[in-house]
Amino acid sequence: MSLWDDVSDPVLRKYTPIRTFLLCIYSFLGTVKEAVAMFAISFSHFFRQWRAYDANLCRLSRLDDRALAAIGINRLEIPRLAWQKAERTV
Repeated sequence: MSLWDDVSDPVLRKYTPIRTFLLCIYSFLGTVKEAVAMFAISFSHFFRQWRAYDANLCRLSRLDDRALAAIGINRLEIPRLAWQKAERTV
């Protein structure tokens, strides 16, 4: 069953260039929908990852230098470690 089986308009059934054009538009809209869906999924994943990064960054930044030294972390390493943790958790 094709897209045009239920078309009752004789003009659309007769002129194949119009049918071809409309089929192209229909398939293009399908790929646009897929692209928008993929963008939304990627954006939501990045947003969750960024929120996890922000939470880890705040948690580590609250520690003083003595506590950081006790767990073997330099203050300059906090952003990198927070991002690595966010990548693993999300």
